[in-house]
Amino acid sequence: MDEDRNSNDAGNLKSQVPIDQLGLKSALTRKLKQAGIKTLGQLASEIGDERAFEKKVGGLGKENRRSIRRVVAAYSAPAPAAPAGVSPSGPVPAPTSGQPLPPIVAAPPATQGIPAAPYQPALWEKICAYSGAGIILVLAGFLLVRNEPITDANLVVTLRTLMSVCAAVLGAAIPGFLHISLSGKGQALRAGGALALFVLTYWATPKVLPLKIEAQLDSIKQDTESIKADTKGTRRDVAEIAALLRKELSPGGAEEADLTTEIDLRKMLRKRPSRRAKELASEIPNDANAYALALKAIAEDRLADARTYLGLAQEKRETELANIYLAQGDVDYYAQRPAESLVWYKKALHLQPDDVTIMVALAMTHLALTQYQEATHLVQRATKIVQSDSKEDYRRLVVLTDVMGTIALKERKYKEAETHYRQAESLLRKHGDVKGRLMAGVLFHLGYLNLELQKRDVGLKLIGEAIEIDKETLPKDSEEWSRYLDFFVTEYQSAGKLGKAQELAEMSLDLMKKKYGPDDLRTTATMNNLAEVYAEQGKTGKAEELHKQALSIRERQLGPIHPLVAVSYQNLGSVYGKQKKYAEAEAALKHSIGIWEKAEPADALYAAFAYEKLGEFYFNQDKNPEAVDCAEKQLQILTSQLGKSHKETERCTVHLIGLLLKCGSKQAKDENFRAAERTFKRAIGIAESLPESHRLMIAQGLDLLAFSYAQEHKFRDAEAACKRAYEIHVKALGPAHELTGEAARHWSLALRFVAGEERAAGNARECQALFEKSVSVLEEAKQEKHAEYGKALDCLATEYFLQTKLDAAESLYKKSLKVFEETVGPNHKFVAITLGRYAQFLRKTGKVEQANAAEKRVESILMSLKE
Repeated sequence: MDEDRNSNDAGNLKSQVPIDQLGLKSALTRKLKQAGIKTLGQLASEIGDERAFEKKVGGLGKENRRSIRRVVAAYSAPAPAAPAGVSPSGPVPAPTSGQPLPPIVAAPPATQGIPAAPYQPALWEKICAYSGAGIILVLAGFLLVRNEPITDANLVVTLRTLMSVCAAVLGAAIPGFLHISLSGKGQALRAGGALALFVLTYWATPKVLPLKIEAQLDSIKQDTESIKADTKGTRRDVAEIAALLRKELSPGGAEEADLTTEIDLRKMLRKRPSRRAKELASEIPNDANAYALALKAIAEDRLADARTYLGLAQEKRETELANIYLAQGDVDYYAQRPAESLVWYKKALHLQPDDVTIMVALAMTHLALTQYQEATHLVQRATKIVQSDSKEDYRRLVVLTDVMGTIALKERKYKEAETHYRQAESLLRKHGDVKGRLMAGVLFHLGYLNLELQKRDVGLKLIGEAIEIDKETLPKDSEEWSRYLDFFVTEYQSAGKLGKAQELAEMSLDLMKKKYGPDDLRTTATMNNLAEVYAEQGKTGKAEELHKQALSIRERQLGPIHPLVAVSYQNLGSVYGKQKKYAEAEAALKHSIGIWEKAEPADALYAAFAYEKLGEFYFNQDKNPEAVDCAEKQLQILTSQLGKSHKETERCTVHLIGLLLKCGSKQAKDENFRAAERTFKRAIGIAESLPESHRLMIAQGLDLLAFSYAQEHKFRDAEAACKRAYEIHVKALGPAHELTGEAARHWSLALRFVAGEERAAGNARECQALFEKSVSVLEEAKQEKHAEYGKALDCLATEYFLQTKLDAAESLYKKSLKVFEETVGPNHKFVAITLGRYAQFLRKTGKVEQANAAEKRVESILMSLKE
């Protein structure tokens, strides 16, 4: 009983301990008193009521609340039994009434065996856990709602990684709720769990399969037997459409002789599939085989897709290899790469040597490469095959005859071309086919032939008949119809009938505005035509206004980098050039080139013509280096697109050589002879790549190079250049030609310069041989009646005189004087110079009286020249 009473008394004493005697920090003690807690008993009772405790001390902070709980636990622990008046640390005097209780100091928790408080999750752990869980839920929900396959492998990997990282963060933070601390083994446990969750979620999430989604969907649709049955008949229809489309696309197709055939070499623009080809392509479903889809892509001008489909068709062997080769050739044909298409067509013809369509396609490609003999041979061979067939196809014969006419037209064999065109017309009339596209095409070609022969009235009448026929077959908004209108305006411009051209262009513009509206793209084409007529008439203000209007419409509807926008900038640049707004013109033309360079590779020819326009602009301002740079870029494009042997490439090469020669001449004039030498050599090197018909350009460059050498006193180099130029002239023109004689005179002069160097070096024999060669060159070229021949004789006579070959010297002096008197007159300075030398010769040989008479005549000539 005494022990129980003592224990109760001790508990009562502890509960009365003031807060400020518990060893707490002063700030914490002050806050507790402000909360109304003054004794240990009150504090213990408040801790027992957790809600009341949190309400009163919630603002003290987590660490302070933990400290309070530890102190209360320490002071509230039951004390071990001890004798009365004795404390665990020694005797304690009994309190007397009125005396305060002595302070009780708590022992450290370790010495008292007090258990540690359970771990509580920190705020950052809660944020990480909630964030990780939220991101996972959002991503999973988004993917479920989206319900579409992700084709980009990089995006899938990113999503997998992000979800795995979030799962790892969640796994590292959740143990905080499970009272696992960050110290000791708890940290390792958290890290291991996070890593395990990352690996598990990363490898458990789906991966990207290397399959094309469209192909997967198509294969799924075709899995059922019902779809197979439904598509069986469709496949046969697709094959028939593909066969028709194959004919229509190839250059030897049934509609090839219509007005879509471009025969004007001045308009080297990329060919496009015909309207009929596009109509057939629209009937081919998107689930057709790869070969049919390739033909569809060609007709829709998707050439890159066509190449891909053809490669797939070849792998699957869906059709004959010859058909695939033919389609490959068609792709390059529309991409304006005739050299590449020639290779494919030859491969196809090797597999099917009697296929007329392939023959004509190959012939048209040879024609584009100006290989007329090869084209003629193929068309003649195809014609024999068609004529030998029991079911003679008159339409195919018309096409072949028309192609023969076009070959003759390009060879400038106009009578032969007219014969072929008339034969084609006769065949159509014989079979009553006078209102179709073939008749329109033949009449168009006949009209064009007459325009080439300067018979404009006849030509325009025939083209008008072709247009009347096509009114029934062509929509008024078709590309062909627009070309007809453009053609008439252009031809009237070429004929100098600008008033008529303006009338037609304005009429066309009014019709287009009424039919399609002022902001229609088709209307902008007519605006450009009218603007060009205005510019030709000198009405540059009106032309500028129309071009700007067309440019604004095209940029708004097509975007800033569309090819038609580039055309508008090019036209606007030309107008600015005529207005002498050189800065604006240069900016517009460069902008046009920038757009073309971003366009499809097949449209590179447009960039070539834009460079030509810019080069002309620089050339007209005497900016020859800039003009040369433009010509080089144009030549590079034409060579890659058309090949080195194409006429357009050849024309550009000749233009570049001319610019280089002009640039080098300017450098030589400015006495920059080394630069001029490099420029001339470059021009000669380019000229050497041209056919024999252009060899005289090499000679021209050699003459200018020789002049540059002479200015630097490189007489031997000059003589070698002149010699080669003379040999080129002899081979190209013959020895009696005027230009050959000029080249001979240049060579003779160079030989005399070299002879002078040999004379200065004391090589009399070599000097004499060079002077003799100088004379013989002129005699070979029949230049005895030219003053240059007299100079050569005079030099050789002086050399003989110095070597005391007196008889030979006297004879040459007399001959030289006779040449001068006959060519330049008896009182010319050349006569005075040679006569003075002859006087010295006479005096040296003792013929004093003759010498005096010669000297008096020299004085008389010089006096007359002064007067």
